[in-house]
Amino acid sequence: MIITPCLGIGDLIQLKWASITNNITITTINVCTNLIEKYSIDHETKTQSIINTINMLFPDVIINKITGTPDNFFLTLNIDCLYIYDYLCKSLFENISNQYTDYIVFHTKVRYDSLIDEFKNSMVPQLNMFFSTFKTDKKIIIMGERNMINNVEVVKHKTFSLYNNIMLLRNNNEIIDLTKDVLVDGNIMFNDFLQDIQIINNALCNISFGIGGPYLLSHAFSKNNVSFMPFIHKSPHYKAVTKINKLSNSLVDDPDMLFQKINNYITS
Repeated sequence: MIITPCLGIGDLIQLKWASITNNITITTINVCTNLIEKYSIDHETKTQSIINTINMLFPDVIINKITGTPDNFFLTLNIDCLYIYDYLCKSLFENISNQYTDYIVFHTKVRYDSLIDEFKNSMVPQLNMFFSTFKTDKKIIIMGERNMINNVEVVKHKTFSLYNNIMLLRNNNEIIDLTKDVLVDGNIMFNDFLQDIQIINNALCNISFGIGGPYLLSHAFSKNNVSFMPFIHKSPHYKAVTKINKLSNSLVDDPDMLFQKINNYITS
């Protein structure tokens, strides 16, 4: 089958989930370069990052660069698996090491589409209180980006970083900061991304905020997730999130429940 998907990492992960569940054999993936040119700034880095991700998830497909319109029909299909780390070629990680142990991961990037303003106004102050008071004997790794460049995608979705907020955790915890300055246009250093996957995979728990890349990456490469999504019932993505949550039970919609949900993983 020839597929022309949207090119976000979340879209590609969901394509992988759908192909496994529905036994779809994908022979060719079309990369719409016109989308890359429209939504990103560093087109070369973005293109290479997308190609690297496709090769990782679908090592046997042919990749065609085209001008076209994506068809995300696969998002409507059933899924019965989320954890796909074991589907990756082990040779990818031959030279990738993870020196960290006994840690949890907080992801900085927040995308919440039509709910982003409500999230910022009503949730960020409460999250600041959580970050200021949360305490654990586990190491805390911060992953993601510290800043966002204003490409079309970021402006459209009002995507932002919780980096400065999450760093309030250092008041009471041992912090390992592995963030990059900007990642929204991809990362040309693919081994860095592979190491991130290893860190996600070995974490006691991954904590993400909103929908998008970190949320889907965490589910694809870890079985231990806390997904903070307040008022998700208002979101146009509610059905998709519900479908994922039936398999993961990761959803948290109240800041007061974050500690309890995280604690369930780090004390089990």
